[in-house]
Amino acid sequence: MVIYGLGPYIADYEEQVVLACIVRNWCPKCLALRTDLDGGGLQRCQSHTDALVDGLDLATLWDEYGVIGDLVISLPPFTNDFPQADIHNLLSPDLLHQLIKGTFKDHLVDWVKKYLNVTHGSKRAKEIMSDIDRRIAAVASFSNLRCFPQGRGFKQWTGDDSKALMKVYLPAIEGYVPTNAVRAFHAFLDFCYLVRRNAVKEPWRRSSRNRALGQMLLTNQRIDKLAASRVNFTARGMLEGTKTATFTSPSRSPLDSGQRTTTKKIQLARTYQRKRAQTVAALADEMQVPHLRRLIRWFLFTQLHPDDPRDPEDVPSAICPRHEGKIKVFNSAALMFYAPSDPSGLGGMRREHIRACPLWRNKHARNDCVFVNMSELDGMQGLDIMRVLCFFSFKFRGDVYPCALVHWFNKVDDQADEDTGMWIVRPGFTHDGSRSVAVIHIDCIYRAAHLIPVYGTAPIPDELKYYHSYDAFCSFYVNKYIDHHAYKIAF
Repeated sequence: MVIYGLGPYIADYEEQVVLACIVRNWCPKCLALRTDLDGGGLQRCQSHTDALVDGLDLATLWDEYGVIGDLVISLPPFTNDFPQADIHNLLSPDLLHQLIKGTFKDHLVDWVKKYLNVTHGSKRAKEIMSDIDRRIAAVASFSNLRCFPQGRGFKQWTGDDSKALMKVYLPAIEGYVPTNAVRAFHAFLDFCYLVRRNAVKEPWRRSSRNRALGQMLLTNQRIDKLAASRVNFTARGMLEGTKTATFTSPSRSPLDSGQRTTTKKIQLARTYQRKRAQTVAALADEMQVPHLRRLIRWFLFTQLHPDDPRDPEDVPSAICPRHEGKIKVFNSAALMFYAPSDPSGLGGMRREHIRACPLWRNKHARNDCVFVNMSELDGMQGLDIMRVLCFFSFKFRGDVYPCALVHWFNKVDDQADEDTGMWIVRPGFTHDGSRSVAVIHIDCIYRAAHLIPVYGTAPIPDELKYYHSYDAFCSFYVNKYIDHHAYKIAF
């Protein structure tokens, strides 16, 4: 026996018109007039449509309610034959054409251009749009994020272009449009991330596309079994995360250091860099961190004495472990983590690389940012942002310690920015103006983070490139819109 489950029916607008038996340019979900959307309107439903068809003539149905009466009579929606099914409730907007391309590209992005022209005139508007393009082009690299060397200047917009631009567009327009417009983009992006779920088309993608129905039903059955297994295994403690590590920054006491258990695994690259520093002293010179020896001693103290409540800075140096010998430097680390609704698929694992290398693709340095576990609090309350300056490992008393030398970023406020919905952070510096750096265990890294500058109001220079981004600005947004998982954790 097969039990069919009816869920959202995702279709483009033309197909929605046919399925709902309505006049084109009317909404298949409600009776609001397109010339007066703020005026409201009743929600469409099968029973209401049937009542209208029984009581009104075809002309009135067409003109006043947007219903094609003769079509409802002769060829009603297929859902009329299912109990507890209503085509108006089942219809879901086509995410690509109606949300991403329609609302974002054709409405919001074009609206910004029209607003600037009306407010500032065509000449000044053109200058502002050029600066917005430079802002977009200056966004730092991130895994699976396309570069925008020309800003919005696509010769032909594709769905992928729109999806990628959505991730970086909001900070680029801030300061040039009213606050309410920024908040409108913020609300729209939040809505998109709430309704987008990559697993929706997974059964179709896994099929051979030939007589796919049976294959899709089998895929759905297997997904249901896997989901049930995950619940069962979790309840039995079989999916507990990897070990957690405790770390301390120079400006924080061990009481502030946190632990978080996650389903993840992080490893340094397989091959270390033989041409880079191979001793602590050499690495200190290479990274221009003269007190690296002291940072490593503090790091070892927290690793060997995780329950000691003292700040490592307050511990007599005579009893701090010392390692000043050989090290191995790595240009990257690979991280696998549980990330539902991402390209890995619902309930799957995602793999990403975190780069910290002096020459990326033989062109420029690349030092990625990361989320780091700080406490068990939810979202950004329990996470900090750090920029990885270097990955290295060393052996001490028979154990190998994979580490990262990081530059701390401080949160500007204790909550996300009200207008953009994103947290703002700034690079940390000590009282003498040097970078606030620390050595942490790589297990503390939760996943890669993406930052976008808070551009302010001054135009950015033409020569500023995306690989200058993290060094050229004073404050940054933590980009929660970079992917589904970041949106889930960076609230």
